[in-house]
Formats: sequence, C-alpha cells, structure tokens
Amino acid sequence: MMKLYVVRHGQTLFNVKGQIQGWCDSPLTALGIEQAKKAGKGLSNIDFVAGYSSTAERAKDTLDYLLGDRDVPRFHVKGLREIFVGDLEGEEESAYAKAGLDYFDGFTSVGGESFPEAIERFTSTLKEIAKKHPEGNVLIATHGGVIMGTLMAMDPKWDTYFRTQGGMKNCAVTVFCVEDGILSVKSANDTSCVGD
Repeated sequence: MMKLYVVRHGQTLFNVKGQIQGWCDSPLTALGIEQAKKAGKGLSNIDFVAGYSSTAERAKDTLDYLLGDRDVPRFHVKGLREIFVGDLEGEEESAYAKAGLDYFDGFTSVGGESFPEAIERFTSTLKEIAKKHPEGNVLIATHGGVIMGTLMAMDPKWDTYFRTQGGMKNCAVTVFCVEDGILSVKSANDTSCVGD
C-alpha cells in the first residue's frame, strides 16, 4: 500500500492580508518558509519516491522547502490546484459573505468551481499519482480547500470539524493511503511537524 503525504502550503502574503486565493497566487511569507522547513524536518525520516505540487508558486516553493536538498524527483501538476473561486479571486475574505456564499458551498455562482468538481479533479489526480508510484511514499504540496473538501466528502465528521475548529492549518500534513485505486485517510490536519 502506498501513502501520499499531502501538505498544505506555508503561510502566504494573501493569508496575512485576508485575501482570497484559489487559482491566483501570492508568495510565501518568512513564516511560511519557516513552516515549510520545519515540516520538512518533521518528515525527514520518511523516504519519498517523488514530490508533487500544484502549479501555484506557493505550493511549488513549499515542496522545495519540504524536500530541501533531498534527491527526489519533483513534478508540478494543474490537477492539484486549489478550488477556483471565480470573480472572488484576490478579493478580501469578506467577499464570501457579500456574495451570500458559504465557502464550502462552492463558487459556481461567481464563475468558479463547485466543491464536487474540485474534489473530483483533485482526487483523480491523487489516484493518477498513486498509479505512477505504486510502491513507496509520495510527498505532495497543495492547498487547504481541496484537502478539506476531499476529507469532508469522505467522512461527514470532517465537515463538523472544519466548521467548528477552523480550516486546514498551513503546512498541516494529511496522509492518504491508496490501495486498489481506493483512497483512505490515515491521519489528517497534523501540525506536529510545525510545532502547533
């Protein structure tokens, strides 16, 4: 059984400024870089056969800090991108309420993706990666929304958890197992690597 170690990117400038980022991007902050380096140290005892990230700079940079100078092949794929929030890209987080949207309802009304669309894209990509690397562990740097949406689709307890405890933490690690094309969760939203 292979494992996917899926890590949300480190803190970004837009995270600090309270701006929405789906497919738009902003750079990691100094804290975000430190988070990624700490998470990399926390995962240093795990052998990875490959590293993947979305095509967003914040995820690509997080992957590089997670792996450091480890000799692991790295790939960047669009299927691992965050949910597309349409007209709300780059807006203040208050724009959700102004548009009458709950984050987890999706963004089709403003030209973006629905959560089912984003989750299907994301989980299909995870399964494709698992097929390419049937043995060993793969490290993936990606985004909080698609990780949360996938967990919530797999088990309703995550819906309650994320709505009451807050979203996915920066550089939190979620471990998915893939066996016979079936995705399951071993652990989720673990921030022990970054000291939270």
